[in-house]
Amino acid sequence: MPNPRSLPRELVIMMKPEVRLRAGATGMESLAGADVSPLVSLFDAAGAKIKPLLDATEDRLERTHAALAATGVHVPPLAHYYRAHAGDDKLDALAAALAASPLVSAA
Repeated sequence: MPNPRSLPRELVIMMKPEVRLRAGATGMESLAGADVSPLVSLFDAAGAKIKPLLDATEDRLERTHAALAATGVHVPPLAHYYRAHAGDDKLDALAAALAASPLVSAA
């Protein structure tokens, strides 16, 4: 029996940087013009929502990354990381489908 005090599982997704995904309450789009409709379909089928992993916009994270890189500080491009919220019973299948997407680096 699972521990009721344990945290729920979550799915973290790393998009390919060249996609330049933007996801929010108004939907999902690629600033690079990539077709993200297959991703939208995957999330819709799983009843999942996606949002940036950190509580900042992708644009703000990209600016911060660029500023740090200009000073020689190496940090991962956090603007490409997202969190998916879905029912626990949907996470494994969603992760597998996302990992197979050419737009996704890891899920």
